[in-house]
Amino acid sequence: MLILLTAGCASTHVENTPLPAGEGNPDRRSIAPASPDRPVVLMTFSGGGSRAATLAESVLREMSQTRYSGIDGPHVLTEDIKLISSVSGGSVTAAWFGLHRGPGHWDGDLDGLRTDFLTQDNMAALELDAVNPITW
Repeated sequence: MLILLTAGCASTHVENTPLPAGEGNPDRRSIAPASPDRPVVLMTFSGGGSRAATLAESVLREMSQTRYSGIDGPHVLTEDIKLISSVSGGSVTAAWFGLHRGPGHWDGDLDGLRTDFLTQDNMAALELDAVNPITW
């Protein structure tokens, strides 16, 4: 029994292998606008469970309806999102956005996020898993 209790204290030695000579880490990508008259949009989505995910979804929904004119024609503001930083519940919306975004466009599918996650009773599923011995 003592062996089982102390097994969690075990560790392994991890060696950080140096890069081969002449190789380096890849350069960081710059966050540049698509053209000089287009904005660079950086977003942060906070944590807080499904309420945070819903807030982030609402912001993206409004941004997807915000249009402006540039030198190269009309644009939707969500096209200019270059980076999203998120935690906890906001990460659900950030992941959804990342999955539904292609090169230079976004399909705007926020209804799927709403029906598949935001309006579901996720707590009931977690509570059922907590009392089900098979999921322990």
